[in-house]
Amino acid sequence: MEKKIQEQNLTSVTKDQYTKLLVQCFTPILGKEIKELQRLYGDNVLSDANQMRQIGTEVGAVMAEDCPAYLTLAGMLSSSPSSAAATTGQTVGQLGSLRGTSLAMLQLTVNRAEKADFVWLSKFQGAEELLPKLAALQGKQARISWQEIEVYQPEKKQYTKLREITGIELL
Repeated sequence: MEKKIQEQNLTSVTKDQYTKLLVQCFTPILGKEIKELQRLYGDNVLSDANQMRQIGTEVGAVMAEDCPAYLTLAGMLSSSPSSAAATTGQTVGQLGSLRGTSLAMLQLTVNRAEKADFVWLSKFQGAEELLPKLAALQGKQARISWQEIEVYQPEKKQYTKLREITGIELL
């Protein structure tokens, strides 16, 4: 990615240029990891636009931590008006503990360096069957579907963005 930025002498990029550059950088890697992607996301992962978008989100989170060239490229992206649409996604990792007193928070270990917290706020399909087994399922691979919500926290006198669980699939 760094090489591509330098070759093209980029100082700013449009959304289309940004996407094209990312596709050029990731396509060779995607080909090498196709079997693992199909194992984690299903055989039709490449034809499922939502799944590919989710993979892009997950890869982007890792790249933001580990790849300075990605941050440089993202910083070049021309700003565009923010969308009012709800943010949703899926995250894959190992189930952790369910904790909390006022809000139930489920932890998911995404990789060695990253743990993600999700708020268990309302019922979702399979929730009632999963709750009693949750302690025994710690460490098992799962995919958590979520939506981003804003919750008002009176002690901080502000809203906080949280990821609310909308589904859990054991892998």
